[in-house]
Amino acid sequence: MNPFINQADRNGDYLSSFPIPDAFKIDPGTEQTAKKGFRNNLALEGSSFTPDGKYYFTAMESALYQDGDISTVDNGTLSRITKYDRSGQVVAEYAYPVDAIPAKPGTGKSADNGVSEMLALNDHKFLILERSGVQADDGTYSNYIRIYEADVDQATDVKNLDSLKSETIQPAAKKLVLDLNTLGLPKLDNVEGIAWGPKLKNGHDSLVLVSDNNFNSTQVTQLLAFDVEPETK
Repeated sequence: MNPFINQADRNGDYLSSFPIPDAFKIDPGTEQTAKKGFRNNLALEGSSFTPDGKYYFTAMESALYQDGDISTVDNGTLSRITKYDRSGQVVAEYAYPVDAIPAKPGTGKSADNGVSEMLALNDHKFLILERSGVQADDGTYSNYIRIYEADVDQATDVKNLDSLKSETIQPAAKKLVLDLNTLGLPKLDNVEGIAWGPKLKNGHDSLVLVSDNNFNSTQVTQLLAFDVEPETK
């Protein structure tokens, strides 16, 4: 099933749809034979309107088949960020450099890393949430969560590129804002949501994160709230 973006009213009734770039749509057939489009469960994962409401951005969780391999312990990958205008037309598309998997899984166990959400700061800067799940030898998972500031202002528009493999492009710039694994929390779950919260009494913004518990009894729905100090010149 190809990814889709639908607009609905408060009752859940369909209003309209945004177009999905053809590059995102998977080849007919099995996942093993696919040569283009998204990988299973690695499709559209992040989305955000700009603060002024003029643009809407989406982010793929990881690389498309035609853009290369997904992240490994040794190498990162490129996902795609898409910029829409209010009418739903694709304005531009950019490559976002996803980190390598930050820890080695157990023998024969699984691990991944990808974009789990985004929050637009303006029409070219975002907070990007990268979430990695790494399975140990005993089958338990550890989560590695990082917030980056990404900027596509100088990035190449890849809207018309069928593949990123053999192209010389400038991906989005990124810098680490917060590594949640350094906070000493007793538990860090599968954090996959980010949004601004209310203004705090000290005048600062608040930033709220939420986890996806996967309907799993060993996980929790975790809410994390942060005081965002204003940037000093």
